[in-house]
Amino acid sequence: MSSSQAVRSSKYSYRATSTGPGVADINIEYSADLSALSRLEDKIRLLQDDLEVERELRQRLHKPNIFELLATIAIVLMRCGWLVYCTP
Repeated sequence: MSSSQAVRSSKYSYRATSTGPGVADINIEYSADLSALSRLEDKIRLLQDDLEVERELRQRLHKPNIFELLATIAIVLMRCGWLVYCTP
């Protein structure tokens, strides 16, 4: 790892307050490469943007066009004889 990369290390220790079977102290140590976390956050943001665009497109595709719907209803009514088409 180069010196230009920021690395954060943390160590936590939890001491058990009681004794007995199944009770133990816990030690946790981890380090995080901040530049890697930043890249991961950027990828997550891009995926969220892509998901939002896809949802908008799906919504537009599934949203019925009122004029197409009215035209379809008019055709059905004309075929049934319930609507007579008259030209002005």
